[in-house]
Amino acid sequence: MFNLTQAENLLENFKRINSALPVKDKQTTDDNQESLEKITLDINQAQQLIKDFKKLEKPPERKKAFLEIIGLSHLEAVSSKALAFFFDTDEVHQLKDLCLQALYDYILDRAKSENELAISTQSVEREVSTDDGSRIDIVIDTYDDLIIIENKLFHTVNNPFESYVNYGKLRRGERNGHYIILGIHKPETLPEHFKFISHFDLADAIRNRLGDYLMDADQHYVTLLVDYLHALDDFNPNSRIGKMEQAIVNFFGENHSLLTDVYYAKQHFINYAEQQIQKMKSQLDLEKSTLLNYDEYSEDVEEDPDNYWLGYNTNSQVFNSHTIAIQQEMGFYFSLGCYTRGIFLTLVYYGNLNNKRKTPENCLNKLREIADGLGIAEYSNMDDYADDAEYLILKQFKWNESAESVVNQILPTIKQIETALNFDKEA
Repeated sequence: MFNLTQAENLLENFKRINSALPVKDKQTTDDNQESLEKITLDINQAQQLIKDFKKLEKPPERKKAFLEIIGLSHLEAVSSKALAFFFDTDEVHQLKDLCLQALYDYILDRAKSENELAISTQSVEREVSTDDGSRIDIVIDTYDDLIIIENKLFHTVNNPFESYVNYGKLRRGERNGHYIILGIHKPETLPEHFKFISHFDLADAIRNRLGDYLMDADQHYVTLLVDYLHALDDFNPNSRIGKMEQAIVNFFGENHSLLTDVYYAKQHFINYAEQQIQKMKSQLDLEKSTLLNYDEYSEDVEEDPDNYWLGYNTNSQVFNSHTIAIQQEMGFYFSLGCYTRGIFLTLVYYGNLNNKRKTPENCLNKLREIADGLGIAEYSNMDDYADDAEYLILKQFKWNESAESVVNQILPTIKQIETALNFDKEA
């Protein structure tokens, strides 16, 4: 999958690559350049695309609520259980009428006030049966009111609401009756007597009042309430984070064609790079060199922001038992690899021989000592790299060099390595 946040660096590399690549002559029949001819990406357009993306406000990393982790946040029955527990003023949470007062903010279309009277519930019931066998999600009995709630997350609003109203009229007596659809999306047509309250509005009202109840509340249940509200946030397309996420979704939808071009340009270049390495292997075979004989390919590439690995290498076997490996207490191998900056011949750390798991802090220096011990006369000083770097660059080439030229330049080094390691060329 192409990651747009990494694309800006990649496009700069494409520019360098394109300027460095050999121009195909009309009479040239080099099949290795077929992949490059398929790259039709307009890099200037792509770079403008990245600039536009960077202007979008990015949502912060969101931590999952516990209900999300266990896969229950989308279930209405779970939501109703949580709400019934917190609406009940006599429950062990000791949050008293916090959630009920928040509900009344929307039932009565009122603002929070210091003169509000405390509310006490007589009962809070779930799955209450009506005379015709229908079930009401939540019924709240207070001394002054009866509240009937149909709780909706994702299901269609098509319940027997008339039955609910008839039940309420019989049960409430002289008290006030309130009929609520608590949902995510307001239905186009509200049933008679019913009022719609958004889950998200209720959550905001609860948060707005929470500070007034914290001193007396059981903190364990405060944590559970906050986690429940957090789980609801993930369903809210109109939250600040939801709007950010929707803007990004819209961006990808509107620019799908160009994003696809960027992705396939990368893939075509990777194909070209693989072809070049294969051609180098063929040239090395003609020179009777079999040191590099194990292909490595990966679509799941861990990308260095300054030098992307293109997902294709050809490697040597791992050397664990050679005297130099034993002296340095580490296995090593050699690799000819494809990167956006070019083709690299590297000496690579494989693992420790002393049962230690961590990369040696002086790994790069140990690799230099291995190179010196093998008689490799020249390699990159890599002064800008960390001491625990896990590879040493022996040779580096730009993409404008032909496979034949690269092989001619790396062959003396490879022959030296094979001689020093007594490598079996018939293997």
